[in-house]
Amino acid sequence: MPLESVDIEQMQANVRRAVNLLKALSNESRLFVLCQLARGEKSVGELQELVGTTQSGMSQHLRFLRQLNLVKANRKAQTIYYSLNGHEATAVITTLYKLYCPEKATVTMLNAYHPVSNEPHNQDLSAA
Repeated sequence: MPLESVDIEQMQANVRRAVNLLKALSNESRLFVLCQLARGEKSVGELQELVGTTQSGMSQHLRFLRQLNLVKANRKAQTIYYSLNGHEATAVITTLYKLYCPEKATVTMLNAYHPVSNEPHNQDLSAA
């Protein structure tokens, strides 16, 4: 495809989206959170313990990731659970697993964030 036929405005919008994704991945704690969520849904407390950060710090990381639509929140009773949201986060984390953790990049792990469930979705907190 010749460069002249590329929609420059669309390309600029895509570049902005890519930059935002890369900003999220450039923080070690946020990248670790996304890697953990690639293995399946986790509660805020579980993520906090795995990352080794304060509740305030974890809240800031999760808020940043939610604003970029990389994660989604789901309340079950009194607990809020997070999972990957959308194909961008999934594709990038899958690629990183294949590059840096090939022994972990199994079909089971890669499908962990697409669980099949018959139970109704609880309150979606994506906009929270």
